[in-house]
Amino acid sequence: MIGIVPLDVFFLNVAVFSDDQSRCAALREEGCDVSEHDVSCLASAHIDTAGDGSTRLSMVIKPKATKATWAHECVHIADFVMNRLGIPMGVRNTEIRAYLVARLFAGLEEMMP
Repeated sequence: MIGIVPLDVFFLNVAVFSDDQSRCAALREEGCDVSEHDVSCLASAHIDTAGDGSTRLSMVIKPKATKATWAHECVHIADFVMNRLGIPMGVRNTEIRAYLVARLFAGLEEMMP
């Protein structure tokens, strides 16, 4: 694992991995039923359910992924969070989504080499 991006206000964390094998191994330890993603992808975003029913959010960001790809995956995670919390997506809540994406992207910038 590369690190964790905390989403403190929502009491959620996003685990960031450099490869999908590490992501799957870590999530299986948490009781998640996961399968590996397409290995050719430079990045991916995931929402899984642990054995105790809690949510696990994660991203795979490979070394050759561009910052544009980081942003793309951050949008997916923001959508997962909003959906999980029952926050309607749309113009009325676009600021919530924008802040989530900004926090996720800043977290990636802090931890990525």
